[in-house]
Amino acid sequence: MALPAPDSRRLLISGGRDIVARWGPAGELVTVGGGAAAAAGISLATLGTADAGTTIAVAALLILARIVALWLPYRLVKARAIKVSQPREGTVGAEAVPSRGVRDLRGLGLVTIGGALVGRWPLTSMFVPWHGPWAQVLPSDPAPAFDLHGLRLPRRGGDRQLVMLEIRMDSANSLPSPWEQWLGSSVPHEQAPALLWYRRVSGHAWAPRRLEWRNADAEYYGTSSHRKTTNEYQLRAGGLESAEKVPGLRLLHMVGTPVPTRAGWRFRVAYTGESSTPSRGAEAGERLLSFESFPLKRTALAVLQADPVDGPPQTLARMRSGFMGCATDLLDGGVNAVLVVPPLPDDVAREVAETVWKMVAGRRRPPSPTAVLQAHAQVKRLVAAALCPEGPGHGPVLDVLLFLRAARSGASDQTTERST
Repeated sequence: MALPAPDSRRLLISGGRDIVARWGPAGELVTVGGGAAAAAGISLATLGTADAGTTIAVAALLILARIVALWLPYRLVKARAIKVSQPREGTVGAEAVPSRGVRDLRGLGLVTIGGALVGRWPLTSMFVPWHGPWAQVLPSDPAPAFDLHGLRLPRRGGDRQLVMLEIRMDSANSLPSPWEQWLGSSVPHEQAPALLWYRRVSGHAWAPRRLEWRNADAEYYGTSSHRKTTNEYQLRAGGLESAEKVPGLRLLHMVGTPVPTRAGWRFRVAYTGESSTPSRGAEAGERLLSFESFPLKRTALAVLQADPVDGPPQTLARMRSGFMGCATDLLDGGVNAVLVVPPLPDDVAREVAETVWKMVAGRRRPPSPTAVLQAHAQVKRLVAAALCPEGPGHGPVLDVLLFLRAARSGASDQTTERST
């Protein structure tokens, strides 16, 4: 979906006319169908009223849903968790720890079980977490490259067979390190987009009801090269308002550069509005955004995207600390999830922004953690497709970073520690 015209930086989503991502309804239908079949089977087994015909019908529904799920563009086939550390000066370590996959993010409900029964995500690991004898300690200089063969990841299947890879930390001091780069640099280029590295954070996630989600906004700040193609968005008059007075946010998308100030991290974005004036850290035509201006505790997803560049995609490089600092501030403020996108060519940057807009802001229902993982996977695909075959590697794909908060209080709470 295209984004705002130059003078359209803040947008209001009209909930009754949402644009849903192409495969969103199909995936949800398959998952709900599996959940309904599971609920029916459990109820019948409990009541003892299941006859042969009913049992066959329930089984047929599960089989049909599973067959349909095989053709969906997003299937989570493995779930792993890796605990990272810096055991002593000059070394870094990684160790496989038990992971319950989707159950850690969504809790154990009928939808979670239904999605597993039809093959949308792993079932066995939700009850018997995989914990193989995989552990490595490497020197931190030169840049370490961990060998993932012991994790038993799928070697084939393309980017349709996705793997959940949670990064857990034993100390907040490990947060700024480029663990995604160190852990994923040794995998083949074609496998990198299918490995969904994410850092899970603690705290209560915003779970809006249907009416609250329908009234929620979606806001974009950034380059004027992005254009709007639908008329389903309206400007919010008055510029930045008090965070307490505005509706929640489906999506907060910012394209720009992190800037350190005495008051903390700010995000500098392009701005051509009438009120744009030079200020400390921002020149004419730019604006420094303070995260305190947004309702962070009622924000489903925040995207921090680097400014477009000429040439192929690039890694975050020296900008990493700034993006990590901004992501930490957003998470400390209560945002459900943060997606960081490295510098990309203008056309790819536009496509990434449109994709996230469709898959998150255009949803009729609030995005679950698995829906955010799907958006993450699609962004990684787009970045990978833009890389030069003869280029230095898939580092830019690994710098598509995701920080994710568990959706339900009943989910496992072994979470990533963060510095404040």
